[in-house]
Formats: sequence, C-alpha cells, structure tokens
Amino acid sequence: MKKIIMLEMHYPKKMNPDKKHLQEAQYELMQGIIEKTNLNIVTCGMCSAVIIHDRDDEEVHCPYCDFGGEPSDFPDLIFRPSPRETEDEKIAIEWSIQDVYHQAKNDEVEITRQQALNVLSLLDRKHDATLGICWDTISMYINMEING
Repeated sequence: MKKIIMLEMHYPKKMNPDKKHLQEAQYELMQGIIEKTNLNIVTCGMCSAVIIHDRDDEEVHCPYCDFGGEPSDFPDLIFRPSPRETEDEKIAIEWSIQDVYHQAKNDEVEITRQQALNVLSLLDRKHDATLGICWDTISMYINMEING
C-alpha cells in the first residue's frame, strides 16, 4: 500500500502581479521536487485537502473525504500563473452573507452569522464550475450547515 502524505497549506486566491517572479520561482521549485521524487502535490477535487501521491498512480484517494479518481481529478497545488487578464476579459459573480440570510429566510430556517459564514466558505471551496452557484446550491449548504 502506498503512503499518502497530507499537508495543510494556504495560498492567496488572487495572485499579486508585482510578485510574478517570486511565483515563477515557486513553480520552478515545485517542478524540481516533482521531477526528483516522482511525487506530485495536489488538492482533492472534492474537499480541497492537500495530498502527495506518486505520479505513477493510476488512481488517487483522498484520506480526508475518501474521494477517489484519476490523477486529473486532483488539481496541482502550485501551477504556473497565467498572464494577467484585463478587466474586460473576465467576469466575477459575487454572493454575500446577505444572500445566505435571504435564502435561509425563504427556506424558513434561522441561521447564525457564523453558520452563514460557514455556508459562504463551503460555497467558495466546493463550488462546481459545471453546475455553478444558484439559490438551490445555497439552500443545500444551509441545510448541511444546520443539520450537519
């Protein structure tokens, strides 16, 4: 049985364009580790846990949520930053805590501020770009937060 090493790492959602040379250096260091050890550092496609797996693995399993799949289901932890887009080349849809409160009211449930923040965090970490985020998604995470 192959050993899986788990790491907890945090990195910013938005890359600082002034630090591009430092980001490139991190990418190059990571590539060096991967090439020398034949290990890859990835995030779970389901729960976002950071794990290390052998690059020869045909299937990877997350020890946190037991999600399993092909290595392509586990995105690389550090990736080469893409060129910065101009404002007219991208969009961003924002959901706020007020949206969570609004949906909780529509669902006729009461939630605390902390629960609403937890829902926002879940929406951010677990969103599926294929499905998107909608009122039904918010309801689902409210229900998960309240009922465990």
